Amino acid sequence: MIFQEDIDNFSPELKKLLQKELDVGNIITQTWRGWPKPGCICIALKKSFSKKNSGLESHIIYSKINGGPHDWNEQYLDDKTNHLLVSQF
Repeated sequence: MIFQEDIDNFSPELKKLLQKELDVGNIITQTWRGWPKPGCICIALKKSFSKKNSGLESHIIYSKINGGPHDWNEQYLDDKTNHLLVSQF
């Protein structure tokens, strides 16, 4: 499910990255709260990120995830808010 409240309350820095992805045709597949950390908002995108962003605030951390089929492919974490922008496989 996609909850507009999650999008509205998403980290401002991650929201900028989200908008860049939406502008190039990526789509939101789901949003959720409270996992993997309390207070977390997570927004999942259908495709891998279109490009790796540079010049990000120091609290925005990019990671490539080597998880199983129930994990995501890569993520941006806002270390101040614990919000995540993830791309699925």
